[in-house]
Amino acid sequence: MIDKIGQGQVHSAGSEVKAPSIEKEKKETAQAAPKDAVSISHAARKGKGKAQESCDPKKKWTVLFYFDGNNNLAPMAQHQFTSLQKVGSDENVNLVGQFSVPEQEAERGLITTKAKDAKEFFPGSEKLGVKDMADPATLKDFLSWGMKKYPAENYAVVMWDHGAGFMGSMSDDKSKNIIDNNELAGVLKDIKNSFGKKVDVLDFNACLMGQTEVAYAVKDGADYMVGSEEVEAGLRIPFPGLYGTTPQHRVMNDLKKGIKERGDITPEELSKLYVYESKHQFGSSMFTATQSAIDLKKMDAVKNSADELAGAILDAVKEDPKKIKEFRSVIKDTQRYLTFDMWADPYQDFRDITDFANRLKTDKKITDPAVKKAAENLAKAAKESVISEFHHLKSYGGKDLSGSHGLSAYIPDDYGYDRPNLSSHAIEFSPTHGYEKTGFAKDTKWDEMLKVLSEDKALYTFLKSKGVKDEEINKLDVKISKGKKLAEKVLPFLAGETYEHSINVVRGATTTANIWTPLNMVSGLIRGVKGIGRALRGAGTPDLAASSRAKVIADGAIDTVIGTGLIVSGAALFAGATAIAVPAAAVALGLGVGSFALSAGKSIYNQIQVHRQTVTQKLADVEKHPKTDKTTIA
Repeated sequence: MIDKIGQGQVHSAGSEVKAPSIEKEKKETAQAAPKDAVSISHAARKGKGKAQESCDPKKKWTVLFYFDGNNNLAPMAQHQFTSLQKVGSDENVNLVGQFSVPEQEAERGLITTKAKDAKEFFPGSEKLGVKDMADPATLKDFLSWGMKKYPAENYAVVMWDHGAGFMGSMSDDKSKNIIDNNELAGVLKDIKNSFGKKVDVLDFNACLMGQTEVAYAVKDGADYMVGSEEVEAGLRIPFPGLYGTTPQHRVMNDLKKGIKERGDITPEELSKLYVYESKHQFGSSMFTATQSAIDLKKMDAVKNSADELAGAILDAVKEDPKKIKEFRSVIKDTQRYLTFDMWADPYQDFRDITDFANRLKTDKKITDPAVKKAAENLAKAAKESVISEFHHLKSYGGKDLSGSHGLSAYIPDDYGYDRPNLSSHAIEFSPTHGYEKTGFAKDTKWDEMLKVLSEDKALYTFLKSKGVKDEEINKLDVKISKGKKLAEKVLPFLAGETYEHSINVVRGATTTANIWTPLNMVSGLIRGVKGIGRALRGAGTPDLAASSRAKVIADGAIDTVIGTGLIVSGAALFAGATAIAVPAAAVALGLGVGSFALSAGKSIYNQIQVHRQTVTQKLADVEKHPKTDKTTIA
């Protein structure tokens, strides 16, 4: 079973968690100083002035893992935590963690290999009582404690839980809260003021956090950020040696080995190793289909370029309102994420900001010189901020990701018109999802641009105009949502039955039409249409390398042929034409099984090659292929 680690709806054998929003009452305690808070200068850390209180001598790195399992991800949190116990700390690296699951005491301590069993998280750990992991004060308390007790030359912070892009991360089912990015920025600022330095690397082991708005929010509190534009996936049922999501154990192994090989690992190198190991882990197209490392010092340039583009678009629309349609068309063609979930506002409107800029540059219908120039500047700034990234051209679920470049942004075509949405978190869920409160929106004209490009055609607006109350609209939302969830469960089942049916036809065991035949034809139609769309997208994606373009088109063509084979075999069975049905089914079956076998074989070979590499070789590989729009990813 697979759970998608995102603040969107979570699928696992019928379980679900609905999306929270950023709108919530800010807790008075959020800004309160934690019990273990320290005020210590950089000089003191260097041994000048007041001596620092700590249990350990200063090491090269301290990595602080904030495992928020206070929700449906608790089993996966525990499973992945065991992978870190197998790595442990050493003479150069402190692995420090805080771990919490529902209705149990939170614990924190040094992660070692001395745990007697998987449930003994930290031998001799500090018990904290039940903690709200979505309270920024809890996070601040942990970071202050960890950096004080386990001093190091460099610090990395890993945020492990649900992610919701610009709305925040770290959810707690009991408190119904999340830590929004403004709160996170405040925590990082306080830590910088207390310890005299920024966090060196901030890694989001969470969905959808590889976003411009997130990176801009945390730029003053960290030097590098790692995150995924797409959702990350984890394993609900523990499978030995396979953990899913960002492979923290592999990165920590690299960190320890790299220091011994090279004398040190820099923050930039650690960020790139996160991307490398996410790309090369087994099943990465399912677990981490995208991953990127961001130089946060470059985010002001991205913000300025985005503001310039938004202003240029506003000026162009003011001059000719008819251009709105053209800009909206570009938005709809731009690479987006979480499309497998048919009811996930606003996540389906997370789009790659570089792809958006590139399409504005190349679209022949967009003729305004100022817009073209501003789009070129934004594409350049975004590209320079992404120091390493990879994306699969196609995700495990068949979703096209070829337009990914490392940073998404909130680019809806209906800004302000999302319907009210029920949430498991007791927070107002506004039609704008609180976007106007983000630092990026406040410091740019981006939200003003989105508002102008929006059309007032949402069902919510229509129903409101008819006097329908929000409670009734919510009830309608639930009914529609249930129908879409049913479709989500049925369609994959049909795809599975498709291959079984093809096998039967090829073997001659079933050569006449039956109840499954029309369903298989529908499945074939869906696959064929998606294949055509994928091939066309591959051909029309700007700034995609020739080898990658060829692969996207080929994959789309294969899906189209498979879908056609299923339709033809089904139609032939109805007509009694077995001589046509059998070869058509054989083509569909052969291409499907062959594609899977080729992908599995390449993945196994890749794993063997990766395990043979030293950390120096891995970093050299990253430098050779820093951006995967120049390479082909299986």
